[in-house]
Amino acid sequence: MRMSRFKFHTQLIIYFLILVLLITVSLLASLTTSLKKSYRDKENDMLVNQAKQAVMNIENRVTYYQSFMELFLNDREFMRILENDSMAEINRYMTEKTSDFLQMNISGIRDVRIHKEGFYNAEYEQRGLSDIYKLLKTSTATRPENEYWTGTYLNNSNEKVFSVFKRIYQTNPDRSYYVELCLYETELYGFFNEDKSGNNIYIVKNGHLMSMSDRSAFNDMLYEVRHEDISVDNGAASDAQIYIKASGNNGWESVISTDAGYMDRGFYKALSDIIPVITGALILALILILSISRNLDRRMEIVRQKIMDIKNGDLTTMVAIDGKDEFKILADEIENTRLHIQSLLNEIHETHQDQRIAEMSALRAQMNSHFLFNALASLKWLSYDTKQRSVLTRAIDQLAVFMRYSISLKENYVPLAKEVQQLEAYVYLQKLCGGDELNVVVDIDEALMDYLTVKLILQPLVENAVMHGRKSDGAVLNILIYSYDDDDDYYLVVEDDGCGMEGDKISEVFDEMHQQQYHGYGLKNIIRRLEICSGGESSLSIESVKDVYTKIVIRQKKNKYA
Repeated sequence: MRMSRFKFHTQLIIYFLILVLLITVSLLASLTTSLKKSYRDKENDMLVNQAKQAVMNIENRVTYYQSFMELFLNDREFMRILENDSMAEINRYMTEKTSDFLQMNISGIRDVRIHKEGFYNAEYEQRGLSDIYKLLKTSTATRPENEYWTGTYLNNSNEKVFSVFKRIYQTNPDRSYYVELCLYETELYGFFNEDKSGNNIYIVKNGHLMSMSDRSAFNDMLYEVRHEDISVDNGAASDAQIYIKASGNNGWESVISTDAGYMDRGFYKALSDIIPVITGALILALILILSISRNLDRRMEIVRQKIMDIKNGDLTTMVAIDGKDEFKILADEIENTRLHIQSLLNEIHETHQDQRIAEMSALRAQMNSHFLFNALASLKWLSYDTKQRSVLTRAIDQLAVFMRYSISLKENYVPLAKEVQQLEAYVYLQKLCGGDELNVVVDIDEALMDYLTVKLILQPLVENAVMHGRKSDGAVLNILIYSYDDDDDYYLVVEDDGCGMEGDKISEVFDEMHQQQYHGYGLKNIIRRLEICSGGESSLSIESVKDVYTKIVIRQKKNKYA
């Protein structure tokens, strides 16, 4: 029953915990779905704004340099010098006009140069300027102002620079001049180099990579590929990467490469703040569950204990539970049942005592009259022989011993020593009739002689063996009565080598006992008295093989004679 109480206690806690966990999981699932999306949208908006700000700052800065180029290209004197087509004069004028501006913006502008188509040098071949010239000759929708931006590259001084080329209109179609404004890449990098997010930031112009926050990767890309292209859609994901893009008005783009961990950092921060609260709530819920379960378990234990007391026959303790719940109602019903059972048992006990005394007396009367008839027949036989007067005298004395023992109705239990004494008196009388045809050996442990036994059980068993065990060929019937014991019980065994019993006959004896058919003497009488006197604690078993042996074992509790 301890396991049943524990099971109830455990199941109650488990049911409450499952309910709390379901609520918690549902709450966390809802929070995960809503908060995660909310924080990711917030991070996305912040990155978009960051990308837009970078593009806006870069375009503002580049526009400043482009304005200078426009002023320079609108210089009439410069246009006149170009018409003269003298590179020496052109370079001298450019140096004169741009020196102050270059000095003012020395950190941003590398130089301002003029190129003439067909004027070849090492740089022309190295930088592939012919390809740029071809692109600038035709104005397109992507270059409406006849302007071309290169990607960032390494110049001869191993500096990271990028250039913007403009073609200068000439009246002579066979002659083409181009102005190049060469800028340091750090002018772009300076707008996002303080970003500490760990995200990669790319600055792109017309598909060319212009700058990048990962400097080691950027350096490798510049050495391997002079004009690296990058093209991604806003919000697109590549494996674990997420790309956020913002575009300016003049073809500049800022691309931020991040991952799900960064996008969800706000959510996980909020979750880390929520988890202690949820954990605290769970702990409080568990404490409440344990308190409720202990209270219910205590009340259940009172009811369970009372039911066990009633089951074990204890009807003296009153059931009392306070409160107004179902346990109180159940306890009151159990208390009413206890009182009713107690009343019924008192009535049954009085009636049963009378019936039990009457039944034991009747069974004992059956036994006494049955043996008395057989004993008197033996004495009658002795009286015919005048030479047996001494034997007759002893036989009468033994019969007196037997009758005093068996006729007395005041006790149902006697010490085993008295039962053995009565058995020996019976054996003596029985051998008077059987002579050498009967051999009885009694070998019972002396240590068991003080234990109580149901009265009149050994003699009827020996008598039963004598009456039903003798074989038709007149062979000697050997009967052995012996004992053994264990911690709680002792055993009396009556074993003979007579005719034996068939299995059907043994089953019939016990079947009739179960059907409460107690008519007749012998085995059924003994079984019934064992059952009545011990309240079912004693037992009798039969083992037999036809024409070989019969062994009857009686088990009784070790209770000493007071």
